[in-house]
Amino acid sequence: MNRDPISILKTYQDDPKLGGIAKDALRFVEGASCTFLQSNSSKEGQSPLGVVRMYEIRMSHKKFTREKFTGLEESIESLRKSAVNVHLCAIETGKGFVSLWLADKTDVPVGIVISRFQL
Repeated sequence: MNRDPISILKTYQDDPKLGGIAKDALRFVEGASCTFLQSNSSKEGQSPLGVVRMYEIRMSHKKFTREKFTGLEESIESLRKSAVNVHLCAIETGKGFVSLWLADKTDVPVGIVISRFQL
C-alpha cells in the first residue's frame, strides 16, 4: 500500500487526540521539499510497545534534546494504549522529520512525532 502522509495529516487534523500535532506537522512541511519514506506494509507491522520502547531508549540518551521534538509524549501515550501493530510513514524535509505511526490495515494515525534537526 502506498500511503500519502500529507493527505493522512489533513484528514486527521481535527482528531481530538492527535489533531493538534497533525496541524503542527502540516505547518512544519508546508512549502518544504519533502521525501517520503514508508515501512513495508505487506509485512506485519511493529508492536506499538516496541515503538514506545525505542523512544524511551532514545530519550534516556544523555545527548537527547527534548526541545527538538513535538508530539512525543502524546504519541507515546497513544501507542501504549494501542492494541494494533503500526507501520512507519515518514516525511523528511531539510528541517527534520515527521514520523507517522499508522495502524496496521487502517492507516489511522496512532502517533505523530515531529523531529527537528535544529531549534
